[in-house]
Amino acid sequence: MSVSGYLLGRVRSREARLLTAADYAKYDYAAAATFEELEQKLHYELDELRRDLFWNTDIAELFWKKYDNHNLKILLKEKLTGQDLSAYLLRLGKNTLAEFDRALIEQAAELYARTADFGQMDYFLDQKYFAELKKLAAKFSLPVRRYAQALADIADYKRAFTPENAAETLRAKFPGLKLPEELNEGAVEKALDDYAAGLLFAGRYAFDAAAVFCYLLAKENEIKNLKTMYLSRAKGLAGLTAYLRRSYV
Repeated sequence: MSVSGYLLGRVRSREARLLTAADYAKYDYAAAATFEELEQKLHYELDELRRDLFWNTDIAELFWKKYDNHNLKILLKEKLTGQDLSAYLLRLGKNTLAEFDRALIEQAAELYARTADFGQMDYFLDQKYFAELKKLAAKFSLPVRRYAQALADIADYKRAFTPENAAETLRAKFPGLKLPEELNEGAVEKALDDYAAGLLFAGRYAFDAAAVFCYLLAKENEIKNLKTMYLSRAKGLAGLTAYLRRSYV
């Protein structure tokens, strides 16, 4: 799918401001008194980016849908348990049940009523989310379609993750994946995130929506990396830097 020259130009100009590995080392982490303050600042940047560039496009619908899926799970759990879980809502997602499909809400609630298992309810909602994600991705170019499929495959793999058979299964399901030396859950998650990012970043130089998606993912990864670096320094955990996510700058 093509995008306007205006949107692509704005993305290219912002892309030049993405942080490099050297920039992470020089970043002023002390400017945030707490991790929560840093997180709020960084997520506000992403929220501002959405409002500025992507609030009314097919690109926005596909890319931000994961935030909606997360918030739907939280809102349903809040409704079904009577607890206040608003602290777990993400600012980039819909924040009331009234904004979601009523039939989907009813199906998820009925499943929980039968099973009393939030794990099964979350799996049901994830299946619906990934089906819709792949449907939306079908109108875009190959890197975007491959990325959407990889996200679905990764979610399925994570549900059945066991260190005992991880290496064999990972090689079979994700050709070309760079296996971490230690197959613990965190290292595998980082490797899978980088694998999916690599599929999308193959479209970095395209003159279509793939280039926009590449920038958005790079910005999300930048935010994750800054939070990881903050915790690494604040807690004296140098090993956390091994979990920095992939970018292309």
